[in-house]
Amino acid sequence: MNYNDLEPYYAEVEKFNQVSGPTFFPWGAYHGPYPKRSHYRACMHETFRRGCEALGIPSTVGPMFILSSATKDRPGCTYRGFCKFGCMPKSKSSTLVTYVPHALKYGAKIIPNAMVVRLNVGKDGTVRSVTYLSEGNEREQEGDTFIVSAYSIETPRLLLNSKSEQFPEGIANSSGMVGKNLMVHSADFVIGKYEEMIRQYRGPQGLALTQEWYTRKPGDGFVRGYTIETETLQPIEFSQALIKGKGVWGRQLIEDMRDYNHYVSFGIVGECLPSENSTVTLTVEALAARTADYIIDAKQRFEL
Repeated sequence: MNYNDLEPYYAEVEKFNQVSGPTFFPWGAYHGPYPKRSHYRACMHETFRRGCEALGIPSTVGPMFILSSATKDRPGCTYRGFCKFGCMPKSKSSTLVTYVPHALKYGAKIIPNAMVVRLNVGKDGTVRSVTYLSEGNEREQEGDTFIVSAYSIETPRLLLNSKSEQFPEGIANSSGMVGKNLMVHSADFVIGKYEEMIRQYRGPQGLALTQEWYTRKPGDGFVRGYTIETETLQPIEFSQALIKGKGVWGRQLIEDMRDYNHYVSFGIVGECLPSENSTVTLTVEALAARTADYIIDAKQRFEL
């Protein structure tokens, strides 16, 4: 399976969620137009563009799951910038305002405050039901189709915890690779101060970016690359960065925060490599709790 096999499904999701994006993206194969136009650049994004241009680095605005203009039931982005703390206008296309209402409209039932702990298989080896905890009690739900989509920690925990006579090592684990080669991504920040007002809180974070070093080229000396993008540190986050980075507190912290609107934050999002030492395993605690071990070995350290 390669990207071309998955691309139609990505396109379907992008259409349903009315993803915004540029007409042309400098890296990778031509994608075609996105459902919505790209977002406008705020001062932070324009500063990033000018800096890249001065250095001869290609840059662009990236695709986003945030509406750039209104739909029949949701408004376009107001560029208030507090995307990480919930989107009051509902312009950000989280499942809370997209798939969940759509599912409820067509008869789905949501069981809140519940946790699936085991997949139960029938004699034919297919999943027939799930066991879940609700209000401290075990309950069972039968069904015809089951989707396991609980991200990189909880998905292997659930599969490994679903042992049976047919699957003594857990479901989908005949290779013994479930929970092995756990991969994450690196995330670093660089903060710069400008004479002019930047107001980094305005507009979607991560909008302006460059992937000039994302794909490996001969002689680079590394296997996978990284994206450089604009980031938004809200005032409380920014004060925490000052405390940790500069060790300031009290009056000095207050004085530094007065210049908040003159700072801009850039994120470096890099890829890491699989390692047999990075695993998700089960403990003997209640619910067969998961333990995640992520090891940064010499190979990983060089990549970072």
